[in-house]
Amino acid sequence: MSSGNDLDEIVDRPYPSDPPITRSTIIENLRWGVRRHQITPEYAEKRIAELEAEERADLRRTSYNPFSRLYQAVLDTGKWIRDRIGFY
Repeated sequence: MSSGNDLDEIVDRPYPSDPPITRSTIIENLRWGVRRHQITPEYAEKRIAELEAEERADLRRTSYNPFSRLYQAVLDTGKWIRDRIGFY
């Protein structure tokens, strides 16, 4: 079995033609590595827990931030529409 660091290097280094690597892709690769006995289940569980915690933190940051990009885009679109039709 390889150390966990080897998997990080493989997973985090995509080829130019590959789609972007997301947390769900890394989690799938970790589970695949455990099934193929290339990494330990303990390492995979620890890494998956870290990734899921990062994802929850990201969701909290963007969900409750009133100045998130999406919220700001909605405000900008509404302002643009009001300016176009002259409604205030």
